[in-house]
Amino acid sequence: MLFLCGSAPLLLAWGLYIALDVDTFVAQMQLQLERKAGRARSPLDNLQRLAEFFGNVAPLMLAAFLGGMAGLIVGRRELLPWLIGAVSLVPVILLSGELIYPAYMAPFTAVGLGWWLRLSRWARRALLAAVLGFGVTLAIDPPPLAGIDPKYVPYCSYLSDHIAPGHTVLFAIVPDPWFGFQHRDDLQLRLAPPVAIGSAQLDAYVGSADYVLWGGYNPPGFASIIRRWDDVSSPGQQLWILQGGELHNFEAVRDRVRLR
Repeated sequence: MLFLCGSAPLLLAWGLYIALDVDTFVAQMQLQLERKAGRARSPLDNLQRLAEFFGNVAPLMLAAFLGGMAGLIVGRRELLPWLIGAVSLVPVILLSGELIYPAYMAPFTAVGLGWWLRLSRWARRALLAAVLGFGVTLAIDPPPLAGIDPKYVPYCSYLSDHIAPGHTVLFAIVPDPWFGFQHRDDLQLRLAPPVAIGSAQLDAYVGSADYVLWGGYNPPGFASIIRRWDDVSSPGQQLWILQGGELHNFEAVRDRVRLR
C-alpha cells in the first residue's frame, strides 16, 4: 500500500503531462511500439546489447542486481510489494531491449541490498567492497558527463560545416545530431521515419529535403532510397554519407557504397 501511495503522485503527474497533448502522445507511442515490434530481439540478444552498452560497469551492476533480488526473496514477508514489482519489470527489460530500462531496477535493488545490511556485519563489508569497486571502475573509465559524449559537439559542428544556410536537412544518421543543430535557425530539420511507411510517401518525404545525411544505421526503406537515388532525388539535392567518422558526398563514393 505504501508503495502504491508513493507511486500515485508520479503517475498522476505523468497523466497530466499526457493530457496536455493526448494525440501527440498516442502518435509517439504508436511509433515506439511499431519500432519495437518490427525489430524484436531475443532476451539473450538484449542481454548482450546491455552488457556492451554498460561496458566495464556491467559485472558490478549484475552483481548488485542479483544481491538485491536475493534480499527481496529472503525478506519477502516484509518486502513482498517490492518483490512483485521487480519480478514484473525483469521480463519487460529482457524483452524490450531498451538500454535505459535497467535503471528502473535501481530502487528495487537498493531495497534488497538494504535487507542484507540488517543481517550481518559481513554483508556491510561486502557492500562496501562493491561500492569501492564501482567507484574505481568509474574513475578508470568515467561515463560522459550528463550522458553527453564529449565528442558530440565537435561532431555536430563538423556536420554543420557541410550544410549551407536556408535549406531543409533530413537526418538518417547515428549519432543523432538533432540537438547539436538547434542553433541553426536557418535550417529546417527532419528525421528519417523510424518505422516503415509506403514507398511513395517515403520517396516524397526524402525528395523534399535539400540535404540528406545518412550513415550509422539503415532506417526502414532507406536502402531502397540509396539504390534509386538518381530517380528519387531532385536537381541540386545532396546526399552525404557518414563513414569512418567522415562525411562523403554520395557522388564521389557511390561505387564504394555497400548496402545490406
